[in-house]
Amino acid sequence: MSEFQYYEFVAIDRPFSATARKRLRAITSRATITSTRLVNTYEWGDFEADPRDLVATYFDAFLYYANWGARRLMLRMPNTRLDPKVVRQYCATRAGKARRSSSVATATTVGAHVVIDLWSDDESGEDWEGIEPGLLSALVPIRNEMMAGDYRALYLAWRLRVQAGEIGAGARAPQVPDGTSQLTGSQHALVEFLRIDLA
Repeated sequence: MSEFQYYEFVAIDRPFSATARKRLRAITSRATITSTRLVNTYEWGDFEADPRDLVATYFDAFLYYANWGARRLMLRMPNTRLDPKVVRQYCATRAGKARRSSSVATATTVGAHVVIDLWSDDESGEDWEGIEPGLLSALVPIRNEMMAGDYRALYLAWRLRVQAGEIGAGARAPQVPDGTSQLTGSQHALVEFLRIDLA
C-alpha cells in the first residue's frame, strides 16, 4: 500500500474572508477550501506550510494522520477562556520555532490564544487501517469542554506524556479532574486517536 497523509483544518470562531481563502489557495492548489475548512490528502509529497503557523493565524482545530503511524491534533482557544497557567500543569511549553517539539503534548501562547499540540507515533510504523471519516468533528467538542472548565482532556495529554516516557515515575502528578473515570464521547475519541493507555 502506498503512503497516505491526511490534513484537515477547521475555523470555528469565525469564517474566512475571500482574502484569507486566496492566501490559503496560494499554499496548496489541490486542497478543498471552504469558508471554514481546508482538507488535503497526499499519496506523495508533503504539505508545504507548517500547520502550526496556519493554526496560529487562521484555524481553531487541526488533525493530521499518516498511515506510517503519525497522528496529530491541535486545538486553539482564546486565553481568556482557557488559562495558559492551567494548561501548563499538564502540557510541556513549546519554545523556539521548531516545527515539532520534543514533547508529545505541548502548549504555546500565540497572541491572545493558547494552542495545544498533541502527537502520537506508533512504534510499529504501520497504521494502514486509516481513520474514521469525520473524526475531527468528533474531537472538536473537546475545545468547548476545556473552555467550560472541563480539564479531563488536559489530564489525558499528561497521560500521553507519561506514556511517551517524558515524565518519570517519581514525578508529581497534576490534579486529576473530576469525572476522569467517565469520559465524554469526544474524550474517548481522543484516547483512541492518540492511542492513550489508560490502564
